Amino acid sequence: MGLFRLILLGLVIWLLFRLYQRFIKGRSSQKQETRQIDGDMVRCKHCGIHIPESEAIKKDNDYYCSQAHLEDDTR
Repeated sequence: MGLFRLILLGLVIWLLFRLYQRFIKGRSSQKQETRQIDGDMVRCKHCGIHIPESEAIKKDNDYYCSQAHLEDDTR
């Protein structure tokens, strides 16, 4: 009977270890990925959203988040 208990104890420990690994892996995959923004943030003149300056459309001294907002503002 002693060998059977030892094998059963080993199996229980192995299962607990596997469950722990899944729990840790699940938590790390749920974290939101953040991206690093290089440069300054600017405000769209039309809607007010802030976007990276490198992605903005600039006309004169104003910034726009999209071509549509640039066109809407120039009408």
